[in-house]
Amino acid sequence: MLGNSPSFFFYLTRSLAQESPGHNAHFLGLLPEWVRNPNVYNPAQWASAGRPTAPHVIVVRGLNYPEPPSRIEEAMEWMDNHCHVVEQQQLVRDQGAALKQRLLPSIPQPEWRIKVKRYACP
Repeated sequence: MLGNSPSFFFYLTRSLAQESPGHNAHFLGLLPEWVRNPNVYNPAQWASAGRPTAPHVIVVRGLNYPEPPSRIEEAMEWMDNHCHVVEQQQLVRDQGAALKQRLLPSIPQPEWRIKVKRYACP
């Protein structure tokens, strides 16, 4: 699992904690910064770990300010070149993306706020 959005990691942290048999009701922090899971990375952690893959990998690109989306885009490009895209979803279309890009050209404004790709890797 690879992602770049704090919101995504918030919900993933909660979901994985509920599935854990030794679930502790105390909040210990968010993935992937304060709480570690061997299969969950942000782009910098994933690159530092040597770009690990598994038979099935999900990459989620969301909005993450102030970090530019280039790191997650680079990770998706690497995955596109080394694994097979099984499924791709684009969610939450921003009807005002073109206007925002024109008014704030220094801040990338994707048309789709969330992009999810599921990969099969050798």
